This record gives sequence, C-alpha cells and structure tokens, in this order.
Amino acid sequence: MSKQVKRLQEWVALGLISQEQADQIQRHEENRPATSWVLTAFMSLGAFVIGIGVISLVAANWQDIPDGVKLGADLLLLIALAIAIVQTHGSPTKPWLPEKLLVGFLLLCMASIGLISQIYHTGGKLEEALLFWCLITLPASTLSRRDFIPFGWTTLFLGAGFTWIMTLPMIENHPDPESVWVGFFLAAPLASALMARLLESTPKAKAYRNGFHFYALVGGLLGIMVVDVFGANEIKTITLETLLPGFLLGGLLLVSLTIRGDINRLQRGILALALLLYMALFPTCLLWVKWPYMDVLFTLTILGLMALHLGSTPHNRPWFHLLVFLMGLRFLGIYFEALEGLAATGVGLIVSGTLIIGLLEVWRRYTKIWQRKLEGLGS
Repeated sequence: MSKQVKRLQEWVALGLISQEQADQIQRHEENRPATSWVLTAFMSLGAFVIGIGVISLVAANWQDIPDGVKLGADLLLLIALAIAIVQTHGSPTKPWLPEKLLVGFLLLCMASIGLISQIYHTGGKLEEALLFWCLITLPASTLSRRDFIPFGWTTLFLGAGFTWIMTLPMIENHPDPESVWVGFFLAAPLASALMARLLESTPKAKAYRNGFHFYALVGGLLGIMVVDVFGANEIKTITLETLLPGFLLGGLLLVSLTIRGDINRLQRGILALALLLYMALFPTCLLWVKWPYMDVLFTLTILGLMALHLGSTPHNRPWFHLLVFLMGLRFLGIYFEALEGLAATGVGLIVSGTLIIGLLEVWRRYTKIWQRKLEGLGS
C-alpha cells in the first residue's frame, strides 16, 4: 500500500474527508501525467550543452560581428522572451514554464546592460549596473508566482545598494574604516527591516518583504556576532558619529512598530525592546561599559526576545530553533570563558546542558499559554 493511500485512509478515518473525496483524489493522482526525472535531466543537459556551444561560436567570432547585429539580436531575443512570458503567464498546465522564461529574460536584461556598456564604453561600476538592472527589471520580476525570483532580486538590490553606499568617496575615504564597518553592521539590518516594514501593507509584495525580512534577521545576527566576538578589546576606534545612521533607521523602525496593527500589544512590546537593545548593544559594549560579560548579557537577551516573538508564528519556527541553538552555543561559550580546568569545564557543561534542556522543557510546556498571550491580547 502506497504512502499516499495510507494517508488518504487516515484522513477518511479522522473524518477530515469523505470516502468519495478520497477516491477522487486517488483517481486524480493516478491520472496525473508521469514525469521522468531522468529524461528531464538528460534533456536539460542536452539544452545546456547546445547553449554552451552557441555561446562558444559567438565568442569565437565576437570581434567580427558588427555592433548593430549584436544589439539587434539582443533586442529580438528580449522581445521574443517577453512575448513568450505574456502568452504562457498563468498557464495551469505548465506553471514552471513562464518562471523559466522570466529567469531567462532577467538574465538577458543583465547581459544587455553589459553589451551596451561594452559597445558604447559607458564605464561605471558593477554595483551601479546591478542597481540599474534592479530598477528596470522590478516590474517584470513582479510577474513571478514563485518566491525565488523576488528573493534573488532582493539579494542583488541589497548587495549592490550596500556596496554602492560603502564605496561612496566620503565613506570609502573615511579616516577610521573600522568604525565605519561597525556602523554598517548596525545600520544594514535595520535598513532591511525598515524596507520589509514598508512593504507590510502591500500584499502583492509579500515575497519581496520576506526577502528583506530574511536579510534583516541574518544581518542582525551578524551584528550581534561582531560585537560579541570582537568586543571592545578588538574594536578600539568606534565613534558615535558612525553609529548615527543606524540610530536614525532604528528610530524610524520603532515609530513604525508603534502603529503596526497586525500584531498585538505584547508582540509590539517584545519587538520594540529587542530593537532598543540591539541599538544600545553597540555603544554600550564598545564605548561605555568595559565589563567583559556585558555583550553576553545583551546577546542572550536579544536572542531570547526574538525567539519568543518568532516562536509564536508557525512559519517562523525554523528561526526559533536557530535562535535557541545559538543561545545554547553562547551558554557553552560562557563556561569555556569563565571556568578554568577540565573538571570545572565539565561541571559547567553539565550545568549548561541541563539549563538548556530545562528552558526547552519550560518552553514546550508553556508554549500554548504564551501563544495565546501573544495572539490573544488586543492592542
């Protein structure tokens, strides 16, 4: 008996679906056109080899091809792909075809920028070309019904945008580059979080919002790691001036949180406290307080607050598990740093492991209560 049949029988036994519906689902799955992954793989390999061969032929004669022919062929390819995307968009039988065509169109747009730059010797930097590509391809990328194209667009936009900012003359030639980079690790995740927040009210931009949200969390973890790992002993030339952009972005994000209507008061309070602690982490641990365990206190508190917030929503559970894992690692780090000797370290590890298991047990036991509080309190 197949796994699918067992699952249908289980659903019928639980009363989730009727026997008639189970039969209809089974007939539908049995009549679904068979897909051969081996055949698809060989066809893809053949198409890839042909493509490489065509590119090699063009590259071998590239200098002999007139510029007008290059630009004309590029324009014709763009038009042909655009027409194919429009005609196949929304196809119920081949949902992946317009996505593949869209990827080809976006890549060809990038190649077209390079071609025009080569022919007309426009010069410029790579990040400027990528930002221009992001600008002209944004409308086309919104046609995607999958997440990977908006996520790729978001990745290139943030990467090119941050690179462009960091290579501005006033920043690149700053007398204290170490301080500039610390300010970047404070400001970058807050800028990404603010972008995600601005897109909250646009349902069609959900995939882009998820991309900005992902990089806000990753950037925040990197920022915490920079302060926690290097600390005031390694970072000695930090100035408040380079932290001001991060404070400004954090202030705007804090204001946007206070008017956020899709989460309740408790959730807003947890997010606001985590944000304030993240902004205070950099000046407190790198400038004002030289106590060696201050960064640990900030790290565990921020990770705990974010885990509490992310653990309340099912689609953010992987983030919750990652943050709990990082908290466990930091606990172990404390004992390795604070205790000397093999016996003391062994005791510390036992205590640390017991503490982690105990916290997880408390979370498991009271998670329903916390979820009700996080989901149920009105604003």
